[in-house]
Formats: sequence, structure tokens, C-alpha cells
Amino acid sequence: MRRYLLLCVGCLVSAFALFAVAPAGANTSPRDGGWAWQNPLPQGNGLSSVSFPDADHGWAVGSGGAIVATSDGGATWTQQSSGTTDDLSSVSFPDASHGWAVGGDWQASKGVILATSDGGAHWQMQTAGTDADLSAVAFPDATHGWAVGGAYDPDLGTWGCFILVTSDGGAHWQVQKVVANVQAQGASFPDATHGWVVGGKWGSNGGVILATSDGGAHWQVQRSIARQSVNAVAFPDAAHGWAVGGTTYWDKGAAHDRCIILATADGGVHWKMQKSPTECILSAIAFPDATHGWAIGFDDKTRKQLILATSDGGAHWQAQKSGTLRFLNAIAFPDTTHGWAVGQYGIILATNDGGAHWQAQNEVSGAELWSVAFPDATHGWAVGGDWAKHTGVIVATSDGGSHWQVQQSGLGEWLNGVTFTDAMHGWAVGGNWKASKGIILATSDGGAHWQVQKPATDQRQYLNAVAFPDATHGWVVGQVGKTGKGVILATSDGGAHWKVQKSPQSFELDSVAFPDATHGWAVGAVEYDAGVILSTSDGGAHWKVQNSKIDEWLNSVAFPDATHGWVAGDSGAILATSTGGD
Repeated sequence: MRRYLLLCVGCLVSAFALFAVAPAGANTSPRDGGWAWQNPLPQGNGLSSVSFPDADHGWAVGSGGAIVATSDGGATWTQQSSGTTDDLSSVSFPDASHGWAVGGDWQASKGVILATSDGGAHWQMQTAGTDADLSAVAFPDATHGWAVGGAYDPDLGTWGCFILVTSDGGAHWQVQKVVANVQAQGASFPDATHGWVVGGKWGSNGGVILATSDGGAHWQVQRSIARQSVNAVAFPDAAHGWAVGGTTYWDKGAAHDRCIILATADGGVHWKMQKSPTECILSAIAFPDATHGWAIGFDDKTRKQLILATSDGGAHWQAQKSGTLRFLNAIAFPDTTHGWAVGQYGIILATNDGGAHWQAQNEVSGAELWSVAFPDATHGWAVGGDWAKHTGVIVATSDGGSHWQVQQSGLGEWLNGVTFTDAMHGWAVGGNWKASKGIILATSDGGAHWQVQKPATDQRQYLNAVAFPDATHGWVVGQVGKTGKGVILATSDGGAHWKVQKSPQSFELDSVAFPDATHGWAVGAVEYDAGVILSTSDGGAHWKVQNSKIDEWLNSVAFPDATHGWVAGDSGAILATSTGGD
């Protein structure tokens, strides 16, 4: 089914569905005239780093200059203004007031350092003194800090690792060390004198660990015993430390991950390998003390995000259930019970029992959401599916989206489309792609209860979209099994009975719009890169092909009335008509 292959289509489907499912004249504009994140909250940009100096105050940074903060342990998160659109890769807060975030753009040879002294209420740009794209920052206190990154050094004639230092809270930064052919990934400074920087060698898989015991006046290469790149490092004190990483290698035509966990009890004079319960590349690590630690990574075999934990200094590591399939990039534990992990689509996971249980703090559901319906300005529904739980998902709001709640579909099938004619009557459609099984759900009490409606035929169908201009007339589109033939179903009694309408041959139909009971449009594709638009002016008794004049898959269609319409396609193309598609 198309939506399993192109997840980005969901953005267009959801956006256009606001117009496609609402009856003509419905007000679908947000109350303030703009757009604001409703799920996940407070935003959905990817997060790459997280810092918690205590169990209440935390910050996370990510792509597009995103900064989010909490002062109540993650019960609520708010966006902070960074003043930049550059990606931020690392954040460090030694206390609840003073913090730094770094990042940049390696293609533009640009580094960014931001600083705050009021908990993020205001962020100011600091001068880095180098063009290095910065990947990590560490501040053990409010004055001493280090930032590391990579750039081409004309003096060395090659790419190198740049280590920057400040002793006045970032008022002045200077390059402390440049190491040739090293790509820096992480840094850890438990105090103002002892520090470690880890990474890999340019052009090879070798891991690198650099260490200082005099505040960076001198740096030494420590023997990592790892042939793989080292991605992250954590030292809770000057003696005990851990570093993680890994690499992908090929064997007999298949890709395999090789995981590494390194540990030292003497400040890195000697490193030893620790055994991981899984073979996956680890990207981040946190140790609040010398015995309790957590690491995160992705298991390519199971396609699951992993969180590993130890309570004996790494002698034994156990896997914890993250409850998400979203990629996790960073993890923070200010103590041995409270922890946070952040990553893809702005996901924020939290635990208050040392990782025995992890929950998403910033989203009502971890599902992919494919369709949204608002019959009025306050009541709304969105549907989709949860990859981790293999179930369909329905979420609903009765206050214009300020709060969303999960409704029970009672089914394992993925849900692709939803429509509501008023605050009580609604329909949702979807199916099981592998089994080519279609499903139509209906509710007459605002989603408190959903019932399965009988399919039109015994023919296996997968259903993608639904449209009801009123409470009795409705249409559903999809495809028949895996044959590639489009299917159109129609009802004139609110779904009590469905019948198949004859449609021109098409590969698949992905979206449908009916502004009234006679005029309708459906879109999809006749082959992989050739879009199709079907139209009817007699309630679907006859369907004809309209010429889209574009060779790409068409995913979503919206008609608020019988003449004005829009269609969205794969590459971001938007087609418009003011003549009913003629």
C-alpha cells in the first residue's frame, strides 16, 4: 500500500483533509489565523541532544534551531526562541540558569554557539572563533566549557577535529587544539580539568579517544581498543568513564552492525570492552554515577529502537523497552531514577523508575496519523496506525485540538481516512495491507463507540479514504487486493449498505472528495509515476478520467464546492482548478 512506502505523504493527506472532509462553509482555520503544533507538543522537529541539571529543569535542541524546555520534569514542554535556523546538535546546562547549545552547517562551513543565563528565556549568539561545524558541548560549571566540531584546516591540508575552550562562560572562545583526520562526535567534562573527546578517523572505521587532565592545555590520544567509530562518552567523575559506538560491516552480501561499549576505571589509562546484549550501533550514553548507566541505539535486525541499562558499572547490560519506533538520538539522567531520551519528530521519552517504564511526554500517540476531520471548530478526529503496537489509532479533541485523547477502534487494522459530518456521526476506513483486508468503521456518538460496517463484497479490498458530504451519502476509495485495480464504494443510507461503483481502470485510489451528494473526485495513479483524477457529477453512477497534465502519483484531493478544487502530488506539486476539473 502506498502509505507504507511514502510516509511523508501523510503531511499532505492531513493538511488537505481539513478541506476535503469538512462540509461546505465549515470554518477550518485555527482561531489565531496561524498554525501551531498540537501533536507532538510543543513542536515536531527532530531533537538531537538533551540536558537535565536536575530532575525538574531540562532542555532539548534539534533541527532548524529548535529549543524546547521544561521546569516541571517534563509534565509540560515549551518552545524557546533560539534566534537561528541552523541545526543544533548539542546542549549543556550545568545548572538551571546557565546553558549553551552548539551546531551549525558543515556545507556552509559555519559553526553556531548559543548561550543563556536565564534558563533560556533569552538566548544570545557567541563568537566561536572558527568555522567548524560543532557537534558537542560540555560545561561542568557556569564558566568553564568546551565545544568540539570538524572543519577543513588549510594549515594541516586536511579535515580535522577542532576543540574550542572558554573560561569566562563563552564571552571569549579560542581554538585549543586541532587534531588532523579526526571527526569529533562527543565530549564529557566531569570537572574543569578532566575531559574526554571521542570520535572516529576520517576515511576509516577506527575509533579515537582524546583526554586532558589540565583543562585542555595538553591533550593525549588514549588507546580505545576499538576499530569502530566512537559516538558518545560519559564520565560521572575523573576516573570512571564509558564510551559507545559501532559500525556497519558487510558479510556474504548482508549488512551487520558491530556494537562497542568501552569502560575505564582509571581515567582512560586502560579501556576494556564490555559485552552488549545486542548487536547495534550505540549513539548516546548517560552515567549519573559510577554504577548506573544507560545507552541508546538502533537494532537493524529487529528494526527497533533500543535502550540499554546497567546497575553494576556495565558488568551486565539489559535491554529496556522504549515503546517507540522513532529514532532516539540522546539521553540524560540527572540521577539514577529520572531520565529522558529525545529523537525523531521531536519525540521525548521519560522515566521516573530508572527505565523500567518509558512513556512519551509530548504526544498523545506515537502513531503515524494519516487523516484528520473537523466538522466544526472544536470537534476533531485523526486516524492512523501504531507501528510499535501494530494497531489502528483514533485520537479525538473537543476543544479545537488543545487536548487530544485516544479512542479505541477495537481493531488491529491500520486506519487511513476519517470523515465527520457533525460532532456525532463519523466514519473511518483502512485495512490490513498484507492480508488485503479492508475495514469501514462508523460511530453515531462522537467516537465513544465504533462499529464495523459490512464491506460491499467479499472481494479483498484495502481502503484509503472516505468522504461524507452529509449523514447518508458516502464514498470510500482504495484498491482491490494487490491487483492494482482501484475500487470505489458508495452508500446512500449512512453505511448500512455499501455497493461497488464502476471506475475506470486505475492502479490505486488514495483520496476522495464530495462537496455535495452528486459532485465528486478521486485521485491516485494508473502506474507508479502517472497520476489519475476521476470525477463524477451524478453521485458516482458514472466516473470519467480528467487530465491532470502531470506525471506523478497523486495523493490527496480537496473540493470545498463543486467548482474549486486542489490536488497534491508526490513531489510536492499542487494542482488547482476553478472549473470543476475541466
